[in-house]
Amino acid sequence: TDKTNVLHRISKTNAGIWATMGRSLSYKSNYSLEVSLEIMKTIVVPRLLSGLQALTIKGENFEKLDRFYSCFMRRIMLQRAKSPMSPILAITGTPTLRAILDRDVMNLFHNVWSLDGPVKDSCIAIWTDETLKHNYWPYRVREICQKYNIPDPLVLVQSDCPSKDEWKGYLTEKIFESDRRSLRDKDRKSTRLNPSHSSVSRMPSSA
Repeated sequence: TDKTNVLHRISKTNAGIWATMGRSLSYKSNYSLEVSLEIMKTIVVPRLLSGLQALTIKGENFEKLDRFYSCFMRRIMLQRAKSPMSPILAITGTPTLRAILDRDVMNLFHNVWSLDGPVKDSCIAIWTDETLKHNYWPYRVREICQKYNIPDPLVLVQSDCPSKDEWKGYLTEKIFESDRRSLRDKDRKSTRLNPSHSSVSRMPSSA
C-alpha cells in the first residue's frame, strides 16, 4: 500500500542519514549551511522519494513525508521544532517537498510520453475514460498539469516529445517558479502576522 511504501522510505532514509552523517546532524554541527543544503538535495530527498513518483501519494501519507522533510530542514537551519517552514524554505531557496514530488511525477510521465507501448496506451485509455477511479496514477499527472497550468497530458502525448533537458527546464519554470512565488507570499503573510518570523536564519560555519 501507499502507507507501507511511505513508512519504508522514511525508515530507510532515516537509517541512511544517520549511518552516513552520524553526529554531524547534531545541533552543534560543523557543516556549513551550503554543505547541509547540498546533503539535503543529493542524499535526503532522493532517498525519501525513491520510487514514490510512480504512486499516488496524498493526504496523510504525504503529510508523513513532509513532516520528515520539515524536521530535517529545521535541524540543518538550527530552528525550533515548530518554526514555520515557509520562511525557512524561502530564505534558502529550497522547494517544498510537494513541488519536488510533483516534478518527479512529471519526469516519469516524460518517460511514458517518449516511448510507445502498452504503458502509454493504458495511460491514454485512463485519461480518455472519465468513469474510472481517480486514484490511478495517470489522474495524478492530470492534477499536476492543472495545478501548474501545464497542458493536459492527453494533449501532450499527441504532440512531439521534447528532450529530457528541455522538459526539465520547462518543469523548473512551471513548478519551481510557482512554488517560489507561493512561498514568498506565505512568508510575507507570516511576517505581517508575526514579525519575528523574518529573523529565521543561520550563519554558515566552516565545513
